[in-house]
Amino acid sequence: MFLPSHPERDFCLSVYQGLAGKRLLELMHL
Repeated sequence: MFLPSHPERDFCLSVYQGLAGKRLLELMHL
């Protein structure tokens, strides 16, 4: 699978990973 390395895509991925990490921390605190 080929994914072009666009700044917008990298930004969206970093934001998504950041939100997922924050969500994971919240779940671990429960």
